[in-house]
Amino acid sequence: MIRRTIYTGCCLALGLALVLQGCSPREAGSTSAPEEAPPAETDVPEDTRSQELPAELLLPAITAHLELPVSRKLAVTRPDEDVTTVAENWYLTGTSNPDEPLLLNGGEVEGRGALGSFGVFAALEEGENVFTFTQGETEAAVTITRTATEDYATTDTITRPMPEADIAVREGAPLVLSCVAPSGGTVTATVNGQEVAMEQRAATDVEGIAATFTGEFDPVGVEGTVNLGQVTYTLTWQEETKTLESDGALIGVGKDAVLLARATGVSATVFQEESDESGYATTLKEGAVAAVEEIGAAMYKLSGAGWVFMDAVEPLTETVPDVSEITGQEYTVTDGEEKLVLHGTAPVPYIPGWTDSALELTFAGISKAEAPGLNDSKLFTGAAVSTPEGGGTKYTFTLKEPGSLWGYQVEYRENDTVISFAARPEARAGDQPLTGVDILIDAGHGGTDDGASSVALDKGPVEKDLNLATAQAVEKYLRGLGANVSMTRDDDSKLEKYDLMSVGRSGMPDLMISLHCNSISYTLDGTGPSGVEVFYYEDRAQPLAETLVNGICQRTGRTNRGAKSAYYWITLNSYAPTVMVEMGFLTNPVEYDDMRSAEGIYNTAAAIGEGVVELLGGPAR
Repeated sequence: MIRRTIYTGCCLALGLALVLQGCSPREAGSTSAPEEAPPAETDVPEDTRSQELPAELLLPAITAHLELPVSRKLAVTRPDEDVTTVAENWYLTGTSNPDEPLLLNGGEVEGRGALGSFGVFAALEEGENVFTFTQGETEAAVTITRTATEDYATTDTITRPMPEADIAVREGAPLVLSCVAPSGGTVTATVNGQEVAMEQRAATDVEGIAATFTGEFDPVGVEGTVNLGQVTYTLTWQEETKTLESDGALIGVGKDAVLLARATGVSATVFQEESDESGYATTLKEGAVAAVEEIGAAMYKLSGAGWVFMDAVEPLTETVPDVSEITGQEYTVTDGEEKLVLHGTAPVPYIPGWTDSALELTFAGISKAEAPGLNDSKLFTGAAVSTPEGGGTKYTFTLKEPGSLWGYQVEYRENDTVISFAARPEARAGDQPLTGVDILIDAGHGGTDDGASSVALDKGPVEKDLNLATAQAVEKYLRGLGANVSMTRDDDSKLEKYDLMSVGRSGMPDLMISLHCNSISYTLDGTGPSGVEVFYYEDRAQPLAETLVNGICQRTGRTNRGAKSAYYWITLNSYAPTVMVEMGFLTNPVEYDDMRSAEGIYNTAAAIGEGVVELLGGPAR
């Protein structure tokens, strides 16, 4: 594992030592030994040790772990057998020998990657379309038959019974139930003994095709909040009767009853309006409880917070205290982190407000708060407490220096609310400028989740493989710069969404970088879309996103699609600048081959490592 950087002369000796230990160059995807031995350290003049370590020596150390198979055999991967379709176009993909010309029906194929992947967007005539690829004496052919009509698949059962999770319905505001069943069938829904007639939403030309059935349910006569149980759907079709229960239950709410909801995952995103396209309001942490002011079609409006998706919270039937009276508070200062503990509090939502000069946290339902003493805080000059319009308590923490606060986190621990503050990390002088900086690298997907497929399909690495290979290279590069690096996975495993978020928050790293690959629908021409884009949400993550997208594009030569603000659950972190990097398009053969090559992976890792150093005040590229 490399322990030095390209910034000092001692890197050269270290890099050569790594090469002598066996970290030698390999052709992308190859696992064989090199044909020539690496140069001995004594072959390098002593005066060159003050220069930067050349990429040809650092690259093999960073990419020694690569085991990405590359097929050089001519094969059509999409479609991998003759097919019939009503489509007017087809995106044919495959693998080939990159050292030989590739012909399609006698004409040269231009959309090829450096390792032989190819893609051709072809128009289809009605009837049989034969596509014959040749390389020398080798031939691969496939026939795509275009027809005017499509054979429709039919069903004889119920699927997608609503709800998937427990949801609430208030008397006088009916809930629309739905399921999918064969067109032309008869469907009813039963809830707590009350039957609901379901109607087919749209007519179809052929009976038996999967169709959506809907019906309204109103919990008449419910008092308080009551668990009405699961919904039972009954289908009568072709003289047979079948039933299916929903996974989730309905919570009936009386007209004047107070409904409470509790966050079930590590965090839930709360929006300003009843749409995930509206502005972000806050993050509802696991265990937080709030009153539901309004029940929408798929979201609840929470008192003192905003709108949250129903599947992110659970409606409660029990009574939970919604007012917290602070019984005590304490402030502690440690190296790089400061904490405020509020004793005697129930888990309540909060709304953040963050500028370069102050951090504001408004807690719904908290009362009897006093301004906390901040002891020897290195971040704040003081903290004030006020009661905003609408109730609750607002804490305003005034920063000593603009931008000195790097991140914060709110946690609930039994009857305590713990607010953690992190100081901005700084790059250091010397050969390991990231010493003391904690970085979490996420290799997207994994395990049974392959992510997006590539033009090579099963004859080459899919997204999860490229994400992991690149993440491991980034880990090496960052460790070489002195950083403390953690990985969400270092093998072919999968962390579920909430587990991944929990890993990040438990360690409170200084930066989090998630690596993914892009793709488009195979109904389109995949040889066109290309390039790198980096997504962020928190304003403080924008400089990281811009630095990384610019650096990766400069290193790899890929198109710069920009740093983009977008709502992705993984980027909604207040504790550290967090970005999601889309490194390139798997559906583009040129870009796919570059992303799976040793050079492409090294360039991405180097760009990320150098970008982090630059972001934290170290030497620019």
